[in-house]
Amino acid sequence: AAQAYIQARIDDPGRPKTWVRLPKAWWPSSWFTAKGEPVYYDPVCPLVKALYGHPESGAIWEKHLSKVLIDLGWQKVPSHPGTWIHTRTSAILAVYVDDLLMAAPAAHEASLWKSLEEKISFDEPATPISKFLGAHHTFKKQGHTTHHSVQMREFLQDAALKYKQETGISTLALVRTPYLPESFSAKGEEAEGKQAKTCSSHLMKLLFAARLARPDLSVAITRLASKVTSWNLSHDRALKRLIQYVEHTADLELHGTLSSEDLESAILVMSPDADLANDLETSKSTSGLWLELMSSDGLRSWPLGWKSKRQGSTASSTCESEVISATTALKADALPMLDLLESALGRTVHLQCREDNTQCIQAAETGYSKALGHLSRTERISLGVLHEVFVEQTAGSANIQYQETASHKGDMFTKRLDP
Repeated sequence: AAQAYIQARIDDPGRPKTWVRLPKAWWPSSWFTAKGEPVYYDPVCPLVKALYGHPESGAIWEKHLSKVLIDLGWQKVPSHPGTWIHTRTSAILAVYVDDLLMAAPAAHEASLWKSLEEKISFDEPATPISKFLGAHHTFKKQGHTTHHSVQMREFLQDAALKYKQETGISTLALVRTPYLPESFSAKGEEAEGKQAKTCSSHLMKLLFAARLARPDLSVAITRLASKVTSWNLSHDRALKRLIQYVEHTADLELHGTLSSEDLESAILVMSPDADLANDLETSKSTSGLWLELMSSDGLRSWPLGWKSKRQGSTASSTCESEVISATTALKADALPMLDLLESALGRTVHLQCREDNTQCIQAAETGYSKALGHLSRTERISLGVLHEVFVEQTAGSANIQYQETASHKGDMFTKRLDP
């Protein structure tokens, strides 16, 4: 949207007035005498539009845009802030401040954009997506099938360049993985790292790419990010290795494929996983997740999300860590995505959980009973949630099934790959 904030009024009835001083060059001629002297000493004007810099302008623009969308038949998805569904056409609109991204049936796309343009001013006409938030998207259609790829080559090359400029390194050797064979040194064992003051900047730039297009970077980045307050020379070495991997794999792409024939049958598949305190620096386990929309025959899939995160409490067994991982993924990622898909598709979407730990599956199927009263509150709640969703099916059609570790897509988000 063009100058989005000032498309919204800030002087609606009932709102407190905001007064502004105008630069003298903007004063109207009526504010000067015939001799050119100011009529007023310190004049102010009531603010009409939501000017950039006003602390409420963002909220006022959001309220204005929401009213426009509601009037045009769009409905907000409560579980996904900034996401809207068009009730008549099932189109999806993602709003990021003043950027609007729409996915709509071809027959309705032009008319939906036209209705938006009649109410909101845009800098330029709507165009097919090619670059969004730094990620380059490519779509190819073959018959009923759509192939999608996303990459952040330029963004990652720039990240590697900034690192080399800072460290004075001219070339980085080719490596297979982002991990060194060594573990991090304990706090106090080595001197403070040379990148102690800038490591956060390097890691957060890479984390942005990892969340949008490069799931293979997630574990290395999140583990290093937990060390920014105690950064030492071993972390310098690990960061260098990560940047080496990034520079030589900058052109990797994330792919997804689905067919229009999957519209009525595609299912949501979550693949949660967990290790058991494999990080030698802590007793806590790491949760991993891969979330995708998959054709019912399993031949096509579209990645929707992924995660690698240290658990908040210490698990006493692999089963416990797997239960916590699955429950966390279910509540934070799978169920909100299920809500969005069912709203957009106008049908029940089956949720399938693929788990590589048979004890976790058995625990979910059995659920909680008084005989398990010795379990911690967290584990009791986790068992209850899994049982309710996948056995009692309180959230709709769902099942949990075994997936061997070798082909489990969540496994890579819980551990380091061999260097």
